[in-house]
Amino acid sequence: MVRYIAGDVGGTNTRLILVEVGPNGQESKGITKRYASSDFKSLDDVVALFIKDVGLSLGKVDALCVAVAGPVTRGADDVTCNFTNLVRLSFHLIFLFR
Repeated sequence: MVRYIAGDVGGTNTRLILVEVGPNGQESKGITKRYASSDFKSLDDVVALFIKDVGLSLGKVDALCVAVAGPVTRGADDVTCNFTNLVRLSFHLIFLFR
């Protein structure tokens, strides 16, 4: 079983989905959650809560991919959400998964 988290980070909401793919490529129904972006200081925080909410741990997720609506310059996003150093924190999360 391979587990992926995909997300959309916006100024108002962060939407995340967990998708599980079995050994024969069959995809299970995704678990989707929406969080108010203003409730979190970082992407780390919202992803950690999502993982907890879906009953997993960091070691049980294989990959993370998020979309942001704006440019990322020198490791910081230039979008309306409050997350700081979005790219650096995201890479930190990815390495925690492996």
